[in-house]
Amino acid sequence: MIHLKYHHLSARILSAKDKPTEFALDMWALCNDKLQGKYNMSVPLTKACSELETKDLKTIEKFILTLLCFKANDKHEAYMCIDKLILATSSSHNTVDRALKVLRDKKYLSYTNRFAPKSRSIPVYNIHLTHPQNGGG
Repeated sequence: MIHLKYHHLSARILSAKDKPTEFALDMWALCNDKLQGKYNMSVPLTKACSELETKDLKTIEKFILTLLCFKANDKHEAYMCIDKLILATSSSHNTVDRALKVLRDKKYLSYTNRFAPKSRSIPVYNIHLTHPQNGGG
């Protein structure tokens, strides 16, 4: 069962039916206080991603980008193993793989040539929300 710790936000959450991304992010942040100590969270980057107005991304692509933004550090670098992306998005391996490729092709993500700690298979990505091709300055 989910317990909301911050009652002043409950009205905002209840009225977020028209903003599912904001709702999901609020619920995620509120219900998982432990994440703040366990992961680097980039709230400004995640907010910027949720407000990104683009017609060139499919829902799955934007969702994966939002998940990576949520996990990003202050240098806009993030990683997430493919199995966790599959679980979080309820998608197949091929769908997640294709979405990551599209995000790289459209310059939202780029490789850092590094891997996640204790891993040789989970790439660390740079996230680019302000790339000119992506509507930024």
